[in-house]
Amino acid sequence: MRVQRRAFLSGLTAAALLPACATDKAPGDSDTAAPPEAAPDRAPEPTPWVADGTVDLTAFPRGVWVGDPTETSAILTSRTAEAEVSLVLMAAEADTGWVEAQRQDGLVPDADGLIRLELTGLSADTAYSVTLLSADGARRAEVTRFRTAPASTAASRKLRIGATSCMGGSSPDLLNLGFVRQEALDLFLFLGDFVYADGSKVAADYRAYYDRTMARPTVQGVAAGSAVVAIWDDHEVNNNWYFGQNVTEDQYAEALRVYRESLPQREGPSGALWRAVRFGPDLEIFVLDCRSERDADAPKIMSDEQLAWAIDAIKASDARFKLILTSVHITDHSPLFGSLEAKDRWQGYEAQRLALLDGVSGVEGVVFITGDMHYAGVQIPSDAGVPGADRLEIMAGPSGSRINELVAFFEPHERYPLLIAAWCWALIELDPGVGEVYVRFIGDDGAIVGEHRAAL
Repeated sequence: MRVQRRAFLSGLTAAALLPACATDKAPGDSDTAAPPEAAPDRAPEPTPWVADGTVDLTAFPRGVWVGDPTETSAILTSRTAEAEVSLVLMAAEADTGWVEAQRQDGLVPDADGLIRLELTGLSADTAYSVTLLSADGARRAEVTRFRTAPASTAASRKLRIGATSCMGGSSPDLLNLGFVRQEALDLFLFLGDFVYADGSKVAADYRAYYDRTMARPTVQGVAAGSAVVAIWDDHEVNNNWYFGQNVTEDQYAEALRVYRESLPQREGPSGALWRAVRFGPDLEIFVLDCRSERDADAPKIMSDEQLAWAIDAIKASDARFKLILTSVHITDHSPLFGSLEAKDRWQGYEAQRLALLDGVSGVEGVVFITGDMHYAGVQIPSDAGVPGADRLEIMAGPSGSRINELVAFFEPHERYPLLIAAWCWALIELDPGVGEVYVRFIGDDGAIVGEHRAAL
């Protein structure tokens, strides 16, 4: 019961998260300006499209996954037992409901049954439904609904995003994810440890883990309800790996191959996993890779190239909200965990941690969204006077991995306004009109186990 009580603490006020500003200015027109107004909600969508044919989980065991959408395109991946399939894409139109936008017949999967393609020619800020069918049309995958990014010149609206991490076997049914699809989100973020493939060596081993996870009904529900943006952590390759420890070059190559073929994503600079995903005028997502370039001896959690790219790209972004996805916490956890396992998070790479936090100091609307440590909530990365003291970190998940029970015994602290020891995912609403982020954590029974609002 103690955990449940603390789950609803929301400690920091909005004002506490805002940088100090001068107040001794002379009166002017700005003093009488109208207060900001909340942005409007997204336009309603038609009732879900029901495709012909029967859903066949043997023919289409993973469903259909769509990721990294732009205004006009998105990446699609699937795996099928069919020798040939057809793709049907439906677009939502305000007056007529769902209308066929594209059809592709004669799609042939590769030798491993995999399909990867880019959907192009799409319209901005539009709901789409897509499915794959057997050649005779009798069998099909679950229908996947997703939205494209709003146009860069579009008027602002509220954005609704989901996020989680750590989908391990302590709660293998991942029940909390069963409540994602009904939200019809703009995007869903996977922050690492999507599979626990420790001990795998070759592609077939890794692929079996993705098959198992992606076949779970609750996970298929996430895929069916939204486009996704994903980054990995250690368990997609091997526990606590970095080059020089716990992984060989061949093992890494096989794991990377299967990760990229399974979760739809675009390549970043020079083919990197790190990349930016722009979603309309008000949101840009910066996806950081804190594993592939890690050097514990240097010490560096990422290459100098990635760090410089991240700082420059975030500073250059004109989006109202800049979400920084990093699989491991950026918070200095000295008050909570001391230096325990610090090398497995940003705290163990203090020079780069401070460089990133200082590099984006003063940039409006920056929020870190992280996973890995098996608890959920909201925390402030640094003590007062240290870069990061005015930032917000949202910890999303775990959806199924062993709960970190230590947080249940931690007393409320100004840097830890919300700690949740429960399986859950984060429902994040961004309001560019008033510059507010509102996060709710949804538990295994669909109830809110914690919530927090902050002005940015």
